[in-house]
Amino acid sequence: MASNKGFRSLGDQLREAVRDKFGESYYLDEFTDDQAILSRASKTDEVRPGPGGQKQFSVAYAVDGDKVSFSGKPTPVERVTRYEPVSGRSLPTDLIKHLSNQDGVVGSMAKKTLRHREKTEK
Repeated sequence: MASNKGFRSLGDQLREAVRDKFGESYYLDEFTDDQAILSRASKTDEVRPGPGGQKQFSVAYAVDGDKVSFSGKPTPVERVTRYEPVSGRSLPTDLIKHLSNQDGVVGSMAKKTLRHREKTEK
């Protein structure tokens, strides 16, 4: 029977390599083509991946066949989320009309958007 080792995903390979290299308190949180983002639970935190109180680190990695190698020391990082407008796309008018019936900031912004669309469509 053929080995399943060749069919493991990159994420599985990285998870195993992170635990082997850095220990049981480190977990793979996310990864790019060449960077792994690790979480490490403090002694008072529940051990689980994610940003819920855990310290996070970035470390470079490379894959050669079935072997993952890390280079350098893990560097502390902080998760930053940005929201940017998607050019050429907007919310459908019927959704904005629905949102305009809401109270507070959402309704106010939706009403402004509808007024702006009415002016620009004329």
